[in-house]
Amino acid sequence: MIVHNIVIAGAGIIGNSIAYYLTKNYSEHFSDRHNRQISITLIDPVGICPAASAKAGGFLAKFWRDGTPVQDLHRLGFDLHEQLAKELTDTDYRHLNCANVAVDGDLSRKHQSKKINDKFTEWVDNDIILDTIYSGSKNEIAQVHPKKLCNKMWEFSQLHDGVTLQIGRVVKVTIPSQNDEYSEDQKNRPVKNVHLEDGTIIEANILVVATGPWTEEIRTWFPETQEFEEALSMMPHVDGTKSHSMLVKTEQVLNEAVFFQSLDEINDIEVYPRPDGDAYITGSSQTFKQMTEKPGEEVVEPEQVEKLMDAMRKTSSDVLGGLEPHTAQACFWPESPDGFPLIDFLPHGVLIATAHSVWGILQGPATGLAVAELLMEGESRSVDLAPFSFKGRQIDYFLDGIDGSDPYFSTEYFDGMDGSISFDDDYSNYQN
Repeated sequence: MIVHNIVIAGAGIIGNSIAYYLTKNYSEHFSDRHNRQISITLIDPVGICPAASAKAGGFLAKFWRDGTPVQDLHRLGFDLHEQLAKELTDTDYRHLNCANVAVDGDLSRKHQSKKINDKFTEWVDNDIILDTIYSGSKNEIAQVHPKKLCNKMWEFSQLHDGVTLQIGRVVKVTIPSQNDEYSEDQKNRPVKNVHLEDGTIIEANILVVATGPWTEEIRTWFPETQEFEEALSMMPHVDGTKSHSMLVKTEQVLNEAVFFQSLDEINDIEVYPRPDGDAYITGSSQTFKQMTEKPGEEVVEPEQVEKLMDAMRKTSSDVLGGLEPHTAQACFWPESPDGFPLIDFLPHGVLIATAHSVWGILQGPATGLAVAELLMEGESRSVDLAPFSFKGRQIDYFLDGIDGSDPYFSTEYFDGMDGSISFDDDYSNYQN
């Protein structure tokens, strides 16, 4: 019997999805009666989904990445969420409406709002609306509670023999020396051990890196050999983009997500009502090339939360504006220079799966399914992973500094400073 020890670094949506689809689709390999038995060790410094995978909005839009290299992965992810809602209970999955709303944040001016298809929004103050576009039908827009989904995935995965969670921070990876004796099969994936900060050593044949915005830490994990140096030099840099959010409890459940556009700080505010009566409110972001904050210890900046509260007071005075947040939080998402995921091998069977940007929750299950197939069958049957290899990708930003703006999501819909506005009907560039 050959035992493959699969180690997954990172217990967010990507790591959990990989473990879920390995155990779900290849369950027979977790029995000691199978001649190719596998085990899974999920490693995280804090635990299951301690960072963005717990604090994200969970907004799902099926067609919003059409026309990009990530289209097939994105659409598959949306469909898998529908399937997961049937397989796993209590994840707060539902379909809902979504509107892009241009507003005037200057409350001294009141506007005669234009009716679009004879509809106003569900909860935005009508007299500050400049224009509204409804983006996608209900069967194209959905949401899920990311933390609840990750927890349910892990509940399923850990029921299988040989699946464990190890709390710790990876600091080193060793590979077999020439004196080590391995079978021919193991030579094909010759990672040897994963070392944690506390001294724990975990035997591994395969290492999957799903550490999100902390991906850059891996550049110090491996032996200083020419093959690793060359491979890592080809891997695009992964930045961490920080975003704040807050949760308020409404008297009744709302059913419409809203993306705000404005000439002031209301611009880029996003609101996702949840079926439990919470409204998830988030806004502007800032990108960092080096991560100084640790998973689960992201610093909440009060002034950023105040901006969100002020935006609600201006845009939803009767519904959301008077509510105090019961939760204020911050998280980071991983971003590659071109905005698309990185899914590719380094030497010695080290697989990178990261940089899904703001769409990590939506694309996570599709990535998990594809990676599970890749590890067990040698290729992904569900989606082509070639667009996410390191080859031919932009390695880093060409600019010296990054201002935190999103180069793939244009918010400049205002034609002039007179308050007039025009929307672009092409939603393929939108990232939630």
